[in-house]
Amino acid sequence: MAEEPAEDLDDPDFSLPESTVGSLQKRMQYLRQVTDHFWNRWSKEYVLELIAATAKNTKFSDNPSAISQGDVVVIYDKDQPRGSWKTGVVEKLHEGGDGKIRGASIRNINSQGKAVVLQRAVQHLYPLELSCSDAHDDEEEKPDGPDESGQQPTRPSRAAARAANSKVERLMEAGLV
Repeated sequence: MAEEPAEDLDDPDFSLPESTVGSLQKRMQYLRQVTDHFWNRWSKEYVLELIAATAKNTKFSDNPSAISQGDVVVIYDKDQPRGSWKTGVVEKLHEGGDGKIRGASIRNINSQGKAVVLQRAVQHLYPLELSCSDAHDDEEEKPDGPDESGQQPTRPSRAAARAANSKVERLMEAGLV
């Protein structure tokens, strides 16, 4: 990139009034604070809620895996702060010798932008409130309460979750996720 001549920098058409520069700097500082506040809350509150919800769901059920194929998950990394943990899509579940789900293959995008498949234990995966399964937007919501077999049904998906699922599916088909 060519460097601009010094005389162009002194041109009044290229300069901003001092009041505009000051207000832009204040706005930039405010946006930085809002962004930092969001990420701090997200990493401290939302991710901790995911961890707690996953622990609660797996601790008191017969099937200790709250993860299924197609789920979008946050991947625990002991070397990174919570806000820097990666996300991925569960490609395949792996059973242990006892027949319980013990691990998963997770499709992720690495730092070079290439899709890679990681192997992780289910204890290190925290499912988000969306998945890449074959859910349809016109899917009817299930009623509350146990079904005929006495099983408690899963919570019906919200319209926002269904919209997010369809967006993730479109991104996957385009090869962006």
